[in-house]
Amino acid sequence: MANGWLGENLTAYRQVQDLEKQLAHARQQLNHLRSVMKGDGPMEIDAPRPGGLSLSETGTSPPKQRRPPAMHQFSRVSSNLRNHGRGVVKVPAPYRQSEPQASFKPSLPELPKRDVADHLLRQYYATTHFNLPIIHWPSFTQQYETVYREGSLDGTSSIWCALLFTVFACGTLHPTLQNGQEYLEISRSLIDPWTDYYTLDHARSALLASIYLTEVNLKSAAWTWLGSTIRISQDIGLQWELGPWSGIEGEMRRRVWWSIYVWDRLLSLELGRPPLIDDQDCEIGLPSPVEDKYIEASGTWAPPSALQWTRPLSQTVQVVRTMSQLTGALKSTVIAPPTLQSFDAHFSNCISAFPEPYQIHSNEYLDPHLLTPMIYLQNARLVLHRHNLSTMCIAEVRAVAIDYCVMVAKDTVQLLSRSMQNPPESSSHPPTAYGSWEAKFASAGSAFLCTHLWRCTLVLCFRRQYNDALVCARASAVLDDARPVNSACGRHLDFFLKCLIMKLQQGEGMKLERDEEMMAYVSGDLQNSIESSWVWQGGESSEQVQEQSPPTTTASDSRGAVTESPTKSMAPPEESRGWSGWEAIIETLQGLTHDLQRQQQQQQQHEHQQHQQQFAQGQPTPTQPQAFHLPPPLPPDLGSAGNPEVSPGGSSSRISIANII
Repeated sequence: MANGWLGENLTAYRQVQDLEKQLAHARQQLNHLRSVMKGDGPMEIDAPRPGGLSLSETGTSPPKQRRPPAMHQFSRVSSNLRNHGRGVVKVPAPYRQSEPQASFKPSLPELPKRDVADHLLRQYYATTHFNLPIIHWPSFTQQYETVYREGSLDGTSSIWCALLFTVFACGTLHPTLQNGQEYLEISRSLIDPWTDYYTLDHARSALLASIYLTEVNLKSAAWTWLGSTIRISQDIGLQWELGPWSGIEGEMRRRVWWSIYVWDRLLSLELGRPPLIDDQDCEIGLPSPVEDKYIEASGTWAPPSALQWTRPLSQTVQVVRTMSQLTGALKSTVIAPPTLQSFDAHFSNCISAFPEPYQIHSNEYLDPHLLTPMIYLQNARLVLHRHNLSTMCIAEVRAVAIDYCVMVAKDTVQLLSRSMQNPPESSSHPPTAYGSWEAKFASAGSAFLCTHLWRCTLVLCFRRQYNDALVCARASAVLDDARPVNSACGRHLDFFLKCLIMKLQQGEGMKLERDEEMMAYVSGDLQNSIESSWVWQGGESSEQVQEQSPPTTTASDSRGAVTESPTKSMAPPEESRGWSGWEAIIETLQGLTHDLQRQQQQQQQHEHQQHQQQFAQGQPTPTQPQAFHLPPPLPPDLGSAGNPEVSPGGSSSRISIANII
């Protein structure tokens, strides 16, 4: 027994000794790390990334991670790994050799007629390329001219042909929606789905497909193509500022990556889904703002006069770099005031970095094609504050959220009012092919603009700001059916106005913020996300939903007619029927404006008569009770400039609420 007791104690003693050795080793490592962080050691360690809400500074490039230093005289080693490690060791993208796709040889399509192709290229260059310049235009048009001079695509790579037809598809989007799905279908047939070696043209083609699908309101399909775009771009290492690239290749890699980044952030915010690109993986420099003609193989150069702000991509990147933090904040039940103020301050800095025409209170003309980055910014502000309309927030918080949304909508009206007019005759605004401001505004339209106008119109009508709502409605009317989502927005807005008029007739106009039904309607697509919605909780069963849902088209009907391609039907047919049209909405808003003005005049006359009667009777004028005032919006430089009665175009007829009903 003594020997057993002694053995157990020796074992315990050895365990204690082992623990002491481990602790001593840990202390030694900690001391070494402390000395290294102070600069006493030979090794450098990257500083930890800060947690919490950390918004990137405007105009700064992403930080770069430290990598192992280059090894000299290692060409033999890299060659051996490249040859003998094939199938196991895949060379990183910047040093990867392209592989020929001999096994994939699709039949090349016929080219469209030259005049049709030229028109589509002009439309693409003036719209999509202006905002997201992912193609080096001189190089692309040179190959385009070669192809049409030879009259065939023979001898051209299939992926470049796919890129050409996605450009054609996006060219059909402006100014009115044309038959672009055929071009997209041709592009899809020219892409090898089993390739293991991607190129920059693969990423370009996939991104343009996502853009096209977004514009025709097939957002789930667009989201799927965006996912493929991001995986392709990461596979070829677009997120890294590495590699032996020429001046053209290096700049285009930056532009393609940041265009994909922008689209990822925009579509994530629009759909209420998490972005796919992690900000910590972005180590590539920001794109250059110069025109394509100044990007050459030897590098990028430009005279001082060409360095002026002409392309919105750089500014758009600064706007959307906060959207990953924004989508994270939208997961909170209630967004706290400090967080709201941090975002508002950052958005204010972004606005101040824009040229003079973009400033909210500027009086300069603003070209509709330059409106895009500001619409992205205003939409981010509105979505941020709209989140606090949730039923999880108390009434005061919801009221403040509506105040901020109305303020953003008024700022948007300020911008629209300077774009919805003919440009002044000057050297900076030469005559264009557009015959009127309506045609030019429609050519610059997008699905994101349509939905932002709809959100603004909802909150403005909710707060009875009908003059400002008229400006948004007239802008939507100009876009009309150029985008399928615009018709869907109009149908919802038509329904919302009918509900609003009914509430006003019932005398409940001052109680709308406590009317949960109207709050759900004004929240709009806040109900799209399972995390932020509240109207679907405990709702109908799946059978009831199927009974209430409108019928949708399928690939084949009862007579056996089969749709040729899923892209042939780009929007459900119910999106173009069942509502009164934009002109009727404008007339309704005019009638509401007239009734509101009449009510205000009657109230002023009644108060004046009451005051005179009390003064004649020698009674003291009763003081008005102290009203409850909401806290002023922060920061002050993002506030609205008032309620301008801007009403370009449209009818001037007035109708009453009774006539509307």
